[in-house]
Amino acid sequence: MVRWPVSYGILCTSVHSYNTEISIHTSNYTFQKKLNKLPKGPGWTCDIVTSTGDQMDGNDEPLTEQHELWRRDPVECVRELIRNPAFKDYLGYVPENVFADAEGKTRVYDEMWMGDWWWNMQERLPAGAVVAPMILASDKTNLTRFCGDKAAWPIYLTIGNIKKEIHRQPSKHATVLIGYLPISKMSHFKDDEGCQLGRYQLFHNCMRLAGRCSINMVCADRNIRRIFPILVAYIVDHPEQCLIACCKENHCPRCVTRTTLRHHQNGEDPHLFEDQGLRAIHYPFWAYLPHTDIFSCITPDILHQLHKGVFKDHVFDRQFQVMTEFHGLRHFKWGILTHKEMQRVILGVIAGAAARAYQAHMDTTLMRMADALDVFHANKEVFVELGLREHFNIPKIHSMRHYVQSICSLGSADGFNSESPERLHIDYAKDASQMTHWLELQEAIFRHGIYLEWIASQCKCPLNLDTLEADEEGDEVAILDGGSHDLLSSQFIPSGLLASHGYRVTKSCPFLNVSVSRLQTAFGAIDFEYDHFDVFKSVLLLLPKQNHISDLKRLNQLRAHPAIPNRDRRKPASPAHFDVAFVIEDRLRVAQIRVIFKLLSHYGNFSHPLAYIEWFRPLREPEPTTKLYRLAQSTCNQRRFTAVAGHLMPRFGSSKVEASLINGDVLELTNDFYFNPYINFDLFDTIQHLS
Repeated sequence: MVRWPVSYGILCTSVHSYNTEISIHTSNYTFQKKLNKLPKGPGWTCDIVTSTGDQMDGNDEPLTEQHELWRRDPVECVRELIRNPAFKDYLGYVPENVFADAEGKTRVYDEMWMGDWWWNMQERLPAGAVVAPMILASDKTNLTRFCGDKAAWPIYLTIGNIKKEIHRQPSKHATVLIGYLPISKMSHFKDDEGCQLGRYQLFHNCMRLAGRCSINMVCADRNIRRIFPILVAYIVDHPEQCLIACCKENHCPRCVTRTTLRHHQNGEDPHLFEDQGLRAIHYPFWAYLPHTDIFSCITPDILHQLHKGVFKDHVFDRQFQVMTEFHGLRHFKWGILTHKEMQRVILGVIAGAAARAYQAHMDTTLMRMADALDVFHANKEVFVELGLREHFNIPKIHSMRHYVQSICSLGSADGFNSESPERLHIDYAKDASQMTHWLELQEAIFRHGIYLEWIASQCKCPLNLDTLEADEEGDEVAILDGGSHDLLSSQFIPSGLLASHGYRVTKSCPFLNVSVSRLQTAFGAIDFEYDHFDVFKSVLLLLPKQNHISDLKRLNQLRAHPAIPNRDRRKPASPAHFDVAFVIEDRLRVAQIRVIFKLLSHYGNFSHPLAYIEWFRPLREPEPTTKLYRLAQSTCNQRRFTAVAGHLMPRFGSSKVEASLINGDVLELTNDFYFNPYINFDLFDTIQHLS
């Protein structure tokens, strides 16, 4: 209750909070006074940084400009994170080697402490030392349209000791704001080249933060450790990567090495400095950071390099509009919204005329990635020969060459995605002078909230799955760990297929006493002959945990219902959904679910729900080019359902997409499909094992 008025700056006249000192306040003054008594995090300071231009004033002196730098001590922020009791179960202090097999032949790369960098660093540090790998992130962004041309440049920090699943979630506050970098038009420089060089120098002057090599810290498990904070990763888009590496934007910031700089410093090979597009920056901020190789800190940026970089969508607008729906796939009447969603279906869109990021990689998956990139680079010149491109000097494509090396060193790439800092911009991309006090109050409220959440967690209340099943457009859901996990799992009936695999239907049927005629007309189940049946709207599947995909179990929803009228007659009806599933009998087959129903008592005592399904033709060998399975509808009916949900895509080919498909049921109007294994991680992994 307290977080809401503080977040929006609302005058609080009466605020109640369970088991807290804050009770009732009759004015904003007394409310703020109570808030100020709560313990706060590392304090803020404002430094003045002066930059000198190449223009002269009336006294023939160089023009200067003063800039405000708002910052916090990054080492104190590391201390705050590593001692936070909320992260106690999610912290790693030592490097680990994890293998996927009992023989120890297939290594797993997941969290940062599973990578080579941590092992190598641990050997260089004294005995008993604990590494705190600092991960920085920054992204210059414009403020709201009401602020004119103002921009903000927040910089964030987290540590690699915290599991990725936690520090990627903004609500966990495992990534903290540590500063606002100044932004200037550099009007005290003569030309654009001088302005650009001045911006580079200003950035490095501001980032030259004094840090300590090691310091004793109390950790979340109440043990005192000798912590070595070391900068290991910097999450930024390509222009800022070049800013950090002091190179021009048409060059690769990761290909630069300290050897090049050493040769330049010693006057050796003077052309190499220019050949690699380096800029002459006086004392880059990373020059004297202990144990830091800044060029290896440039990590894969899935959002800008793949989702918004290499991937483009504008050619296939109509194909995306008619794409079949799937639970967890965001789908709108004008098509699929984001590049990330489009990549899950793009192979089916272009076939005949997809980039996924594992949570954990293995030697085998990295080998497949390297092979795929080698095939692309070996054949990409065909686009130049056909006149479709002039060249492939594209930094975002070149950057993919470094993915395997980066994953082996620092863990899988999902731990370094710039989506997280962009999400934090919503709260923190504001004017620095107005933000610091507000942020201190936010963090104080959050700390108090952790205590209240801990109290609430003692009464283990399971998730309301009936509400979840009613959410037609919901994303894929992960089951929370901890005490609620067992409570949630107990609500599912074991399927007998795999350990921890189960299903669940709602306690009450939403469609009661449905007649055979309605089953035939509304549901398309033509083989029901007599009687009435209670029909379910959907079934929830509990998918087992797969460590290289996620640490959490997943829920998947299979839907089978006709269009449902809206209670407000002025609004359109909820669309019909008849999902597709894998069915396991003597072999693996694909079927469309038409009805999920309860067998009436006079037919016998059968506790499980049944499903009326329509078969697709059996799976054959995948097409050699796309590796997609081609399917067509069959006439076999009436089998029990089981297993995981599937996704069928229309086989578009080179023909024009008919306008009638946009507003129609694609599964009914089309008879030629591809089975899409890229729709989610669990299905992709299942197909890989079965094939």
